[in-house]
Amino acid sequence: MNIVEHLKAKGAFLEVLDRHSCRRERQLGGIEAAKKRGVYKGRPENVELKNKIRELRATGLSLSKCAAAQCSISTVQRALKD
Repeated sequence: MNIVEHLKAKGAFLEVLDRHSCRRERQLGGIEAAKKRGVYKGRPENVELKNKIRELRATGLSLSKCAAAQCSISTVQRALKD
């Protein structure tokens, strides 16, 4: 790849990066505005899953066995931390 092709590719990459950051800023601004209006609350907590994880863990199952059926180990760890 010669220098001209390299610079064109770099320019295209920077343009995409700039568009992405502008889109992300607009998205965050919209989320903040919606939160102020009280219409954006985020994803609801899965209480049933948390309770099931706690019950399985109380029976002596390992983290990976608690997670095997429905979720990841990190979800199990978060459920137990709360």
